[in-house]
Amino acid sequence: MSTHRPPQDDQLLDLLYGEVLPEDAEALQALVNTDPVLRERLEAWSSVRRAMATLPEPEPDPQVHYNILRAARQQARPRRRSRAASSPGCRRWWRTPPSPAWA
Repeated sequence: MSTHRPPQDDQLLDLLYGEVLPEDAEALQALVNTDPVLRERLEAWSSVRRAMATLPEPEPDPQVHYNILRAARQQARPRRRSRAASSPGCRRWWRTPPSPAWA
């Protein structure tokens, strides 16, 4: 007894967009040709694809590009040390070897 599952929508979409191996495409197409429900689902997805192709591709707001570039520049900028770490007294303390009296 065969437990063959019918193709799912993602497999039909892969077939529609040509994203399956040729031998798999032949097998899927054979199933679609023999099953009216699968043929109807594939045709429905095909009509959605055709409708989407007629829509204009929206252009993002130019501000989006500027925001992305600004964020990238901020990330690429070297980080500044805090004031405490860059004050002369703090740096001197780290460079000064410990006194024998501290030991």
